[in-house]
Amino acid sequence: MLEDQVLDRTYAALADPTRRALLVALRNGDARITDLAAPLPMTFAGVSRHVGVLESAGLVRRAVRGREHWVSLRPEGLSAAEDWIREQTAFWSRRVDALAARLAGKELAGTELAGTELAGKELAGTEVAGTELAGTELAGTENSGD
Repeated sequence: MLEDQVLDRTYAALADPTRRALLVALRNGDARITDLAAPLPMTFAGVSRHVGVLESAGLVRRAVRGREHWVSLRPEGLSAAEDWIREQTAFWSRRVDALAARLAGKELAGTELAGTELAGKELAGTEVAGTELAGTELAGTENSGD
């Protein structure tokens, strides 16, 4: 449950284009909030609030040096989000690969029907009904499933 809260804060922080722009600006190194605010069409206080959201998400660190607030990136703050995306990518890649293999198997099975008693038969109600057949030997076969 704690991981969900971390992910929620991270993705909520990244959802805003201004906060993403601040992270991009910090790629060049530490910066004062004043410098980060200069090119943005908002007040210093507004930028400071955005930095606060990034800070609570663990994406930046704020340090007070005298009267100035300096902000630096915390790349490790993206770790939980990166891990979650990596897990999702691996899961869905396996699913897509399995689907592709299954569809390839069906396409091969469909081409084997030519020259058999099933060639030219209706395909409604079968697993092949509704499957894309263009480019296979079944392309001209009547398909009542449409």
